[in-house]
Amino acid sequence: MNKTLILVVEDDTPVHNLITTTLKTHDYKYISAKNGAGAIMEASTHNPDIVLLDLGLPDIDGVEVIEKIRSWSNMPIIVISARSEDSDKIEALDAGADDYLTKPFSVEELLDLKDRMERERPTPWEELPDLALYMDQIIAYMPRQLIRFGEGESLTSAMVNNYIKDGLVPRADGKRYGPVHLGYLTAVCALKKVLSVRDTGV
Repeated sequence: MNKTLILVVEDDTPVHNLITTTLKTHDYKYISAKNGAGAIMEASTHNPDIVLLDLGLPDIDGVEVIEKIRSWSNMPIIVISARSEDSDKIEALDAGADDYLTKPFSVEELLDLKDRMERERPTPWEELPDLALYMDQIIAYMPRQLIRFGEGESLTSAMVNNYIKDGLVPRADGKRYGPVHLGYLTAVCALKKVLSVRDTGV
């Protein structure tokens, strides 16, 4: 059984069954929700690796679900929707979706996109390399964690030092930084994507 846990948010029963049957056939674990409130609850409770999200939900719009999840998590979100207008895609992506798949879609399209989202997740804490890195090396390593900064932005030594000063990241062991520091920096950078500078204070 594949370790990846996928949250399927889809109220259309035939589409839901197609997706879940495909996942089951390929040995993926999944959980389901058929409305926005259930999606937010399942996402917060189970912390899935990927969310497959329909926009046309019966209680709240899928874009609102994206915004609520993005307020506390960087988990990959793939929109699966019949809405094909560019404005709908832009709205979902601006809200924080990672990609957009228009219905009807093929099983191959779904699996290819899911596989790409898996490859683009940061390395889990327990799998971070046991290295002792200097400041310039840890800054060079961080892009491998696939934290997407805004245009023109990047992690700097001044930012790292401020995080240490503010108690967000442990102090270096001498002048070396190890997997614990990588883990904390990944978490801080991910949080900065979903919180404003005013909220974080950094």
